[in-house]
Amino acid sequence: MFWELEITMRPYKLLLLTYTHARNLAVSKSSNQMIGTMLKTEFEKLEHVDFAHKITAEFKESDLQGVDFVLVHSYLGDKDLQRLVSLRNKHGYRIAWAQSLPYQHADFSFTWPNYGKHSINIPNPCSKAIYEQFTVPKIPKTILLDHAWIPHLGTEKEWTARIIEWLSLLKDEYEICKISVPLESDLVYPAWVKRLELLPYLEYLEATRHFETFVVTHLGSYNHSIVDVAGRGIRVLSPPNFTRKGMSDIFGVCIFNDGQGLRSEIQKPVDENRVNSQINKCTDMVDAVAKMDSVFQEKINAD
Repeated sequence: MFWELEITMRPYKLLLLTYTHARNLAVSKSSNQMIGTMLKTEFEKLEHVDFAHKITAEFKESDLQGVDFVLVHSYLGDKDLQRLVSLRNKHGYRIAWAQSLPYQHADFSFTWPNYGKHSINIPNPCSKAIYEQFTVPKIPKTILLDHAWIPHLGTEKEWTARIIEWLSLLKDEYEICKISVPLESDLVYPAWVKRLELLPYLEYLEATRHFETFVVTHLGSYNHSIVDVAGRGIRVLSPPNFTRKGMSDIFGVCIFNDGQGLRSEIQKPVDENRVNSQINKCTDMVDAVAKMDSVFQEKINAD
């Protein structure tokens, strides 16, 4: 593991709060939910941690008694966060936040992008064992489009329609498939665009493992979908400024500005070494939890 513990293990009490939860990875609905599920799975294995888990909307004040740390994997808009903050002084716990953006009211934040001194970076968290299970040689001339983002339709933050129009020139030569979420069920696409309906996380990885190229369609705050494809060796193309620069640099995301640029990138040969090298740019959830535990140990030992 990249994070080695050199301090004496001291027991502590940890409450994990997640916005949603899946019983296991087989029924997990997304990569974001996968992270919450894996946090629970891995922390439960640590014998020195008195561990409990609750959904953020369901926790009671009694759950906070005697807790040293509350680790929150949720969204900044979660209304229950303010309740957690308001009770902190009364019960004396520290709030640790784990998500793509730092949380200003947390005592410290673990974030997937690097925010320098404002957070503790855990880059591109995933289950490497699961990625390896669903990594195969790619089938040439296969393209997967990300889902549309309905709130941004018709703006410069959402390019689904124009990307599909640009790809029409390749429709007779390429398999073109698009992730489809329930919110876009009323949108009409050409018949040559195959829809990949929303699937449980592992089924999604199975259905997408053979694609050669993934095309980002909308501006993302973190782009979990990019990690899920790039970590399995799928080439990623993106409009300008739709993908975080750090992530673009890590995974070698290719930028296109127009239809000619998009088609030109698609028609370039794919580096076969990508399949084996990209997963090394991710953090396995086992290592992510080891890093979090090490930080908690440092805090406990400093008290």
